[in-house]
Amino acid sequence: TPPSKQLRPDFHDGTISQASPDKLIVNFVLGGMQQFSIDLVKALAPQKTGLTCKSLMSRIQEEYMEMKNRLKQELSIIAYVCITADCWTTSRS
Repeated sequence: TPPSKQLRPDFHDGTISQASPDKLIVNFVLGGMQQFSIDLVKALAPQKTGLTCKSLMSRIQEEYMEMKNRLKQELSIIAYVCITADCWTTSRS
């Protein structure tokens, strides 16, 4: 049997905006703690442009500020906050 081809998303019909893959890339880098220079777009959709390292860092900074502001807003209505840390598994030395 012939080897199966790797499936790729079809971006040719233009239904996916550039912002959609950009957001997915930011989430991938943040969620998996990936390097900023990873180039997924070239492999998945060569006709689309990927984020530059500078653009990616800028988007991550924007995400950080949005999350920080949301947390501040949510915590502003709460009287008390309790924070805990697991000291046994965070330090492996």
